[in-house]
Order: sequence, then C-alpha cells, then structure tokens
Amino acid sequence: MRLHLEPGNLITAAVGLCFIASGVYGYRHMGRFLDTARETSAVVVKVAYESVNKKGRMHPVVRFTTADGREVIAHSDEHHNVQPGDTVQLLYDPVHPDQIEIATLARAQNRRLLFTVLSILFGIFVCFMGLGVKV
Repeated sequence: MRLHLEPGNLITAAVGLCFIASGVYGYRHMGRFLDTARETSAVVVKVAYESVNKKGRMHPVVRFTTADGREVIAHSDEHHNVQPGDTVQLLYDPVHPDQIEIATLARAQNRRLLFTVLSILFGIFVCFMGLGVKV
C-alpha cells in the first residue's frame, strides 16, 4: 500500500472526512429522537398538497392520541401516498407530540443504520481516493 499526497488531494480527503462526520452526526441526531420516540397509529384527517393541482407531493395531516391521553393533530413534512381515513403507524416525540415521523420504530432504526453505514463507507472511499492510496 502506497500513499500519494498532493495539495489538491487533501481537499478531496477533507470532503471524505465530511461524509464520515455527517454519518456520525446523523446517527447521533436521529438517535436522540428514536431514543425517546413513542410509536402509535394515527388516522389521516386531511392531505395537504405542495402544488395547486392534486398531482403534486402529498403531506398527510394526522390525528392520534398520545400515551398520556392527549389528542394531537400533526402535519407530516414528508411525502406519503395516503388518503383521508387511512390508518398509518407513526413515531412522535412525547415532549413535542406535533413532531412526527410516519414510520415504525424498526423502519426508522433501519433507515438510521443504512444512512450511517453508506455515509461512512462513501467517506472512507473518498478519503482513499483523495489520498491516492494504491493497494
């Protein structure tokens, strides 16, 4: 294994380190939500469209009851292809129940792991390319 350093390559390696850092940050940031999140089912009460016509991305507005008995109506920032009356599984923050993610806990944890692994592996690849490591 040989290391080949040039000034321009250090910038590429720094970009790779940024990908690695974003993977670690994403893992920790998503983990803060997932560590306290509660899973429940909710009913879609309305669908908000991004565009004027109904061919755009749809953001559901859902109603659910928290573990402590509060009824909450919350708007999802993510696109989901649902209709009013549909039941969805969601995660919510018990402190701020209007902050929701439409997913199961298992699916959210798998997405967290996938994002982290891909980001770190891509960062390592970019670092190796930037440093000119030849095997």
